[in-house]
Amino acid sequence: MFSGEALAQDLSSSLGFSELKRVYDDKHRVAEGYRVDPVVAWADPMKASQEPFDMAKLDAATQAERFGYNCDYVAFMPLPKGSNNSDHGLLCVNNEYVSPNVMFQATKEGDAGKTMNKEQVMLCNMAIGHSIIEIKKTGGLWKTMSDSALNRRITLESEFAISGPCAGHDLMKTSYNPGGRKVRSTNYNCGGGVTPWGTVLSCEEGVCDTFGGDIKKTAFADLLERYGYDGSDYHGRARFDDRFNVEKEPDEPNRFDWVVEIDPYDPTSTPVKRTALGRMAHEASTVVHNKDGKMVVYMGDDEYFEYT
Repeated sequence: MFSGEALAQDLSSSLGFSELKRVYDDKHRVAEGYRVDPVVAWADPMKASQEPFDMAKLDAATQAERFGYNCDYVAFMPLPKGSNNSDHGLLCVNNEYVSPNVMFQATKEGDAGKTMNKEQVMLCNMAIGHSIIEIKKTGGLWKTMSDSALNRRITLESEFAISGPCAGHDLMKTSYNPGGRKVRSTNYNCGGGVTPWGTVLSCEEGVCDTFGGDIKKTAFADLLERYGYDGSDYHGRARFDDRFNVEKEPDEPNRFDWVVEIDPYDPTSTPVKRTALGRMAHEASTVVHNKDGKMVVYMGDDEYFEYT
């Protein structure tokens, strides 16, 4: 038991800054005495030859080589590999989804999937996935290294290997990949983790609203409904790419909602979807090397009323 005095002392905050005013607006706010310096932003150059961001010149091809949109999970991987360097490393960031109503004028949030043209949809496809960019602290400020050979974008058009018990399964086979051992694209990359062997885990979290078509016309309507599929096609992909129409490619959804392993130190490596870690709306995959020698992975399912 705690005495009243001890309990009050135990609950006191150890934070050394004043609480922010609780307000939701368009300003970036920080506590008094602190500052925020942007490190990297949407469509920033990742190659030395690229010009600064200009929305008027941005298309799918150029976006595929620039920093992605809407950042979620962030990992810092020290350079050189295996070191504990805290001033130089790779910033590995999940680019979970896009906000078309912010990206394009005259586009509304509620109907973007129905109104965007093909060029806009393709640009959005290149803005999601994962970004890897080398950063270095100089004079107290972080700077991106646009000439780094390690800079890399992983997008909706990148190729992934499928490993584990589901590799080659009939429900993983499509007309695009009859073998069921490869898949083009990753989607809704949310939480993540870092492995003891120096790779990054990027977690796919619920792709149900990025597919179109009538699930009732598929052989697995109950399963798709369990995963939240409703044919809403938030990104508008199904209008231009049959992969994202469940009526035309009913097994394509099975190739998402996995944990993806990425080697950030090898830009030529193929990311791998690790099906042994299960299929769900992954919010994280944190790896611990337990005292008994086993590897333990903590994961969360971010759908409503699900589990850890």
